[in-house]
Amino acid sequence: MHLTSTKFSKSLEIEWKGAIENIEKQIVEYRAVFNQPKADPERKAAAVEGVAAAMEEAAESHNDPKVKQYWTQNAQKFRGASDEFERESLLEDVVKGIALIIGTPFALVGAALMAAGMILEGITKVLKGLGLLFIKGFLSTTGRKL
Repeated sequence: MHLTSTKFSKSLEIEWKGAIENIEKQIVEYRAVFNQPKADPERKAAAVEGVAAAMEEAAESHNDPKVKQYWTQNAQKFRGASDEFERESLLEDVVKGIALIIGTPFALVGAALMAAGMILEGITKVLKGLGLLFIKGFLSTTGRKL
């Protein structure tokens, strides 16, 4: 696997996060419209367009050509889907990807905190062991027992 280096400034990162959050918002609105028993066809079409437009916005906000292509293709597939089932299957993949993008920082922080906790636990055990050795050594020199 070949990883390409891309320059990703702080402002682009903020724009990218905003685009991803907009996709989430549009998906929630889309599902709300399509879960209504008698939704207006115009509202349904607007909801579909909202999700596709949010995907295109995400494509424009990223500077990696592969990411741009991925989101542009998803937007085209979403618009061109023949029915709600096809769009929902496409959204499942998108939602999984968004969850990975958003969840990764939390997983990294959790792993770092766990590692720090394990280090502290190890230090505690070493200090406890040293304390017991000193106490036993002191007591043995004085002739006392624990």
